[in-house]
Amino acid sequence: MISSDLGRKRDRVAGKKRARRKKKRADHLKDPLATAGDSDPLFSENTPDGLLKATQGHSLMTVADVDGDGLEDLVFSRPADPGAKDKELHAAHHVVYRNTPEGLVDYTEDSGIEDLPADQLLFGDLDNDGDQDVVGLQRRIDNRGEGGELLKHQVFARGEEDGKATYTPDQQLLPSLSEALFSRPAISGRLSDLDGDGKLDLMLGSNYARGSLGLLKEAGVPVGADADLKQQVTLPGAAEFFGSAGGQQALARSQHYDVAATDLGGPAGSEVLLGNYGVSGEDKGRNGLLGGGALLTEQAGSLAGSAGGNPVNPKSKGKKEGGDRPFGGNTMALAVGDLDNDGDMDVVEANISHRSEFPASLYRERFNKAATDEEIESTNKPRRWADPSRILLNEPSSTGMPSFEDVSADWELPYGEGEVTANIADVDNDGRQDVLMGQITKYGHDEGGVKVNAQTSAGKLKMFNDEESGLGVTSGGLHSLIDLDGDGDLDMVTLGDEGARVFNNEKGQDKSWIAVRLQGPFSGQTRDAVGARLTLVVGGQSLTREVEIGGHDGQTDTRWLYFGLGDAKSIDKALLEVAPGRAPAVELGEDRTLTVGKRNVLSEGGVELLD
Repeated sequence: MISSDLGRKRDRVAGKKRARRKKKRADHLKDPLATAGDSDPLFSENTPDGLLKATQGHSLMTVADVDGDGLEDLVFSRPADPGAKDKELHAAHHVVYRNTPEGLVDYTEDSGIEDLPADQLLFGDLDNDGDQDVVGLQRRIDNRGEGGELLKHQVFARGEEDGKATYTPDQQLLPSLSEALFSRPAISGRLSDLDGDGKLDLMLGSNYARGSLGLLKEAGVPVGADADLKQQVTLPGAAEFFGSAGGQQALARSQHYDVAATDLGGPAGSEVLLGNYGVSGEDKGRNGLLGGGALLTEQAGSLAGSAGGNPVNPKSKGKKEGGDRPFGGNTMALAVGDLDNDGDMDVVEANISHRSEFPASLYRERFNKAATDEEIESTNKPRRWADPSRILLNEPSSTGMPSFEDVSADWELPYGEGEVTANIADVDNDGRQDVLMGQITKYGHDEGGVKVNAQTSAGKLKMFNDEESGLGVTSGGLHSLIDLDGDGDLDMVTLGDEGARVFNNEKGQDKSWIAVRLQGPFSGQTRDAVGARLTLVVGGQSLTREVEIGGHDGQTDTRWLYFGLGDAKSIDKALLEVAPGRAPAVELGEDRTLTVGKRNVLSEGGVELLD
């Protein structure tokens, strides 16, 4: 729970206009650089020789310190394809590029993970011994090992032999992973300490099987919606509310493309947020009643379903289209972060569209030969703006429970049909978090790539065009943010059919910044400090960041916490929450002073600066 020093107001009620809209913006926060007539792009491509070719066909990407040198590296994975004609594609393959002061270097052969029998890799210190172990996830039910055996999710403990890294299967690091209930394929995975015991737990989501949520403790029995966690509240746009029994059935019918954990303001620590895709049993169409988002908390309560698609047309600034019934619910990815600098974690949904409007001739052929144009239009209206991605600002209620307001239209979030990934980060270092959406080509209406939506001082989003962002058009929207060159801003690595590309951030370093790595273990925390938060108070504004591991399709970002400070040259104070919702924030003393313009490694014992 955020300290009262941060000005967090628990007496605000859901639905009330947010106080942030009435606040005067801090003087050090100015509008994004690209809006000031600067013709230079935000990013410029700097893809190293060989990377594009080496990563062709690899569709998943992970950021982790593979070699343990303190600099985060890049891992690109090609899932197994047992049905491929080329037998080399039957097994998974992993490419590793090591990050060094001189640049990215191919480290694949010496990494020890090139041939790990898993489609997707999650890195985390599962045994809290100081190095990064690996959770290997399968994305298909028919993946087989060299002996023909069906492969399941595995855990690999990192070690060393003759100076080289080794990864040995060790299910004791996560015993519940081997249980049959959770051996189904996974499209997303995240690590978090759900129960606050100082050990990493695993969250899985799948698009192949109904009832595909997996929440696994580090030992013992799995926890899930039918055990410790109860679904308590929903995101905006709820299509139908269920009682406990009906809600459990609806949850079992849903497909979970992404899952995340964070303290959203409830009294019991982390809540679990689901990104749901697919049909509810009552909806024979598609994308049904439980799509979009559902929130699990440790508090007892009724279950509820929420549709991600909704009847709001973003281009009409909130005007409803097509009545009250939401269409869609195809949430592909979730991003969590403090968008409005109020200390609460907000949510961005990346929703893929299934517009499927009926041409007049087809509608009359299938449904009603005598249908008028007006009747056809009334059918097409709710489909035309199906499944918009959404910005959901968290406004905790008077009881402290999370409550969300959909501000997508107010913030002018552009509509995209093929948005499959989302990110929250301050890429221009102006002190305001921006929204990045990864997009694939969909129905020929949109071009693929990453769209940068910079937050302005007016509380709106300004989407950089391809020339302003410098990213251009790519075949996929997968992207990871990491400061590869150590200059204080977040660079970008994208991954598409053509392979991986690296883009240096050319603008962020012109602003004031500070970067912090939380190096556990802190009291009651994991060594990776997952879920811990750091808040910097700068010129009356509170900037909050949280440590995360994992995401949809293996998309992960740096675990360093990057703060853009605009024109500010100092911070007023820093507050650390090692267990949000379970322990209060603690202000850092003089023995742990953070330095602006530097990369700070913060531990219980003090602060070290990374050169």
